[in-house]
Amino acid sequence: MTDNMQKFKCWFILILAAAIFMQPATIWASDFKEAPYKAYSYNAQNESVPAPSGYLPEAAYTGEQLGTGNWSNPQDVFVDERKQIYVLDSGNNRIIVLNDKLEVKHIIDHVQKGEQQEQFNNPGGLFVGAEGKIYVADTDNRRVLVIDEAGRLLQEIGKPDSELLSESTDFKPAKLVVDQSGTIYVLSRGIYQGALTFDVKGRFIGFYGSSRIEPSLSMLQDYFWKKLLNRTQRSKMARYVPIEYANFDIDQKNFVFTVISNLQSMSNQIKKINPSGNNTMRASSFGDFETVWEGGKNLATSFVDIFVDDEGFISSLDQQKGRIFQYDMSGNLLFIEGGLGTQTGGFKTPSAIAGLNESLLIVDSAKNNLTVYKQTSYGHYVREAVKRYDDGQYAEAVELWREVLKRNGNLELAYTGIGKALYSSEQYKEAMKYYKWGYDMDGYSDAYKGYRKQALRHNALLVMLLIGLLLAAIGFTNYKRKQRAALGKSEREPGAAAYPFYIVLHPVKGFEELAWNKKASLPVSIILIAAWFLVTAAAQQWSGFIFNPSGAEQLNVLLIFTRTVGLFVLWVTANWALCTLLDGKGKAKEIWIYSSYALTPIIAATLISIIATNVLTKDEGMFIEYLMIVAYIWSLALLLIGMSTVHEYTLNKTLASSLFSVAGMSFILFLGVLVFGVIQQIYAFADTIYKELLFRL
Repeated sequence: MTDNMQKFKCWFILILAAAIFMQPATIWASDFKEAPYKAYSYNAQNESVPAPSGYLPEAAYTGEQLGTGNWSNPQDVFVDERKQIYVLDSGNNRIIVLNDKLEVKHIIDHVQKGEQQEQFNNPGGLFVGAEGKIYVADTDNRRVLVIDEAGRLLQEIGKPDSELLSESTDFKPAKLVVDQSGTIYVLSRGIYQGALTFDVKGRFIGFYGSSRIEPSLSMLQDYFWKKLLNRTQRSKMARYVPIEYANFDIDQKNFVFTVISNLQSMSNQIKKINPSGNNTMRASSFGDFETVWEGGKNLATSFVDIFVDDEGFISSLDQQKGRIFQYDMSGNLLFIEGGLGTQTGGFKTPSAIAGLNESLLIVDSAKNNLTVYKQTSYGHYVREAVKRYDDGQYAEAVELWREVLKRNGNLELAYTGIGKALYSSEQYKEAMKYYKWGYDMDGYSDAYKGYRKQALRHNALLVMLLIGLLLAAIGFTNYKRKQRAALGKSEREPGAAAYPFYIVLHPVKGFEELAWNKKASLPVSIILIAAWFLVTAAAQQWSGFIFNPSGAEQLNVLLIFTRTVGLFVLWVTANWALCTLLDGKGKAKEIWIYSSYALTPIIAATLISIIATNVLTKDEGMFIEYLMIVAYIWSLALLLIGMSTVHEYTLNKTLASSLFSVAGMSFILFLGVLVFGVIQQIYAFADTIYKELLFRL
C-alpha cells in the first residue's frame, strides 16, 4: 500500500510538471520576485486599488561595483540609439559611459578645448544625439557644451544676448534636449518663460512652451488687496510667476514632454507640447490622487524627471515618494512602482530615469547608485495590448486584454479596449457592458447610439404604433377640451393636489387665489419638499451611466438631504426673520407653502431628466441641460411672484428682500459653524479635564 501511494505521488508530480511546462504562456524570471513595496493603481473615482507590478527591481549598482569609483550626486542618465548608457556623475564632474551590459566603456572627466583641458562644474543634464554628439548642461559654468565621445569640444553656448533676457538674469542651464533638426532646448534655473531654444549654430531663437500661471484662491486674495494698497505696499507683496519646468524629454516626432514639481495641484503636471508650443496631452491629472500627510508635511507628487520611450510610453519619476508612474500615449495610468526605502528597488532621492530595452534605469543622487527595474509578464501584456489599441488593431488586442484582466480586474483600460473591439464589430450591446466596466462614457455613448439604432430598425412597426397612439391621445384630449368649451362648460377647479401644477401655468392668478381663497395646503407642501429630496436622490441613483458614471456608489443621502430640505428650511427661516422686520405680511407657514409650490418645475424637470439620461446619448445631453436651466429659472420666477404675493411687496422690494434673505442664510450658516466650533472646543476641554481628574485620582 505504501509503495502504491509513493508511485502515485511520483506520477502526480510528473504530470503536474508536464502540464506546467506545456503552457504556451511565457515564463518571466521577474515574475518570481516579490516587490519590496505595495504596487497599486487608481480607479475612475481616483481611489487607490491593488494592482500587479508592471516592473520589478532587478538590481542596484553603485559606482564602485561598476568599477568607476564612488559616484557623487548623479543628476542624469541617458541611453542612446546604440544602447550605450551615460550617467552624469555631477558631484565628480564627469560622464560615465556604459554598454548595455553595464560594463564601463570610458569616462569623460574633462573637455578638450583646443590645447586646453577644462572641467565640468556641477553639470545638471545631458543628451546624446543620433550622430553621437553629447550635449551637456554645464550648470555652474553657465554654458551648454557640445562634445564628442572623446570629450573634444565641438560647440559652446553661453547666455544669449537678447532683449528677452535682462542683464540681471542668470543663465544656469540645468536640463536640455535636442530635436531631429538639431534645435537645442534648454531649461535654465530661475527663467520662467519656458525653454530657451538655440539653432544648430548655437544662435538664440526664443522661448518655447511657456507654462502659464494657474489661478488659485490666494492669488485672487492678493489681487483684491493690490487694488487697495499703494505702490510701495504692492511692491512688497509676493509676485506670481509661471511654474518652472523641472525636466523634459523629446520623442521622435519632436513632441516635448515636460514635468513640473507642483505640490499644490495635480493639474497639468505632465504636458505633451507640439512643435507649435501647444499642450496636446489628453489627460490632465497625474501622480498620486490621494493626499498623504507625514510629520505635518504633505507628501504630494513632485515630479523630477520624465522619459518617453520609442513606443510612446511615458515614465515619470516622483522624487517626493520615490515612485515611478508609467502612462500610455494618451496619459492613461498603467503602473505605479517603487517607493522610499533602503532595500533594492527603494529610493532615497531619485533624480533621473531612462529606459533600456524592456527595463527602466533610475539614478539616485543620495544613494549614488543606478537601479534596474525589469518588465514583468503583466507589464508586457499591458504594453502590447496598449500598442495594438493605439494602432487601431482592436480585435488583435482583445486576447491580450483578456490576459491582462486575468491578472488585474481593476484595470479599467482593459475593459475599454475590449469594448472598442466589440464596438468595431457592431456588437453594441456587449460593447456597452465593457465600456461601463471601464468607465468610458464616450465609448458607452457611441455604443448605445449604435444599439439604439439597431433596436429602432428591428422594432420600427411597434415604434410607429406607439407614436400614433400618443398623437391620437393628444388629439382626443384637445377635441374634448374644445367640445367642453363649445358647450359653455367651465374648466373644473383644480384640487389641492393639482394646484401646484396650476400655479406653474398661471403663476400670478394662482398665487393670488392661494392667498385670498385659502387654497394653500400644508400637507401638499410637505409632499413637494419630500418629492424634491426623493427625485434628487433618484437622479443620483438612477440617471443613465453616460451622465452619471458613479451612480449609487457616490450616493450620500445626508448630503442630498442637506442640499434640499436643509436649504429649504434655511431659506424659510431667513426670509421670515428678515421680512418680519420689513413689514412683510407673510407668516412662516405661508412662506413655507408658497416656496414649496415654486419647486414644482424643478421636481418635474428632474423626473424628466432621469428618464432622458437613460435614452439620450452624450451629444444629445445639451437638451437635458437646457431643460434644467429653464426649470430653475421658472422656479426662481415662481418664488419671486410667490414672495411678492405673500408679503404684499412690489417687485423691487421683493428682489431686495430675497437678496437679503440669501445673505441671511449665509450669516446663519456662519453662526452655526461658529457655535459648532465653540461646542467642540468646550467638549474637548471638558474631556481633557475629565481625563486629568481620572489620572489624578
